[in-house]
Amino acid sequence: MTYGPLIHAGQHCDGRFDGATVNWIVPSSPGGGYDTYSRLIAPYYEKYTGAHVIVQNRSGAGGRIGAAEIMNADPDGLTIGILNGPGLMMAAAFEADPVPDPATNFTILGRVASSRHIWAKGAGSPMPPLDVLIEQGQSRPIVFGTRGPGTLSFVDIVLASHILDLDIEIITGFKGSQDGVLGILRGDVDAVAHSYSSLLSSIDAGELRPWLQVSTEPVSNDSVFRSVPVLAGPDGLAARAATLSNRDVDRIQAQATALVELTRAGRLIAAPRGLDPDLAKCMRGALHAALSDEAFVRNAAAANLYLDVARGEDAAARIQAIQPDVAGFAAILKAASERYGK
Repeated sequence: MTYGPLIHAGQHCDGRFDGATVNWIVPSSPGGGYDTYSRLIAPYYEKYTGAHVIVQNRSGAGGRIGAAEIMNADPDGLTIGILNGPGLMMAAAFEADPVPDPATNFTILGRVASSRHIWAKGAGSPMPPLDVLIEQGQSRPIVFGTRGPGTLSFVDIVLASHILDLDIEIITGFKGSQDGVLGILRGDVDAVAHSYSSLLSSIDAGELRPWLQVSTEPVSNDSVFRSVPVLAGPDGLAARAATLSNRDVDRIQAQATALVELTRAGRLIAAPRGLDPDLAKCMRGALHAALSDEAFVRNAAAANLYLDVARGEDAAARIQAIQPDVAGFAAILKAASERYGK
């Protein structure tokens, strides 16, 4: 699909992309969050580069097929796309087979949104509030539904449950957030972990209730979140769970904060590694102008898309800063992926 009209953007790329075609890779199926962000951004990236943008979906392998296509493209500015930063970073840290790593294999052009992840359960679920469950103890494992290893949903489920010392089971193979919601409504699973924005419609419809905020502060001012615990911070559920289980509170709090920082790495716009520095500068500038465009911001709000924009240099620096935390979580994710990735 091509967007227009073309508007020259000499202040960024000096006409370098006028009349050129840029392939924008989405590493997931049409209709999901990554696809929606991409198709909304595309006309504004056209506006500030002068290029034709063609959005192409390359789903499969937890986003790795699409990410690999971006990674392996020529570094000429004509192939870019959107990445699941945290999911790919964690997979790259522990999997034996090579995984495209945002920290080393790409030129990060910018961040469109950080992730505000939550756990949610069915509105009629007999499961008590999570803080009560932790205090009273579990009678059985919590059953989660997710697409599988390599996704941020899987990372959040595995790491947050480890931090909270919860007994869980994971059913993989769900195609996305709405498929997971259907799994809850059918009674196949107890809970899901996804971004707040992707579950908002189901919460508003009364199908789901938020259960945990994978954050240090509330993800929303909505009254439905008023009594929902946050994971990290001095008053977070991680510290409370550590105290109840006689674990090192400081260590558990540090793990909870690291998980929140990892999820905040967010949805990244990237090009192949090795771009000419001037080309990278102009592309980063054009993308930031697109993501800051007033019309884009209005359209994103109308589509209920959360924005937390960062310039390419800043987004890349955050990725480098969280690398030690990623390494610290690798063994936990490796064991879970071996268990549930079969």
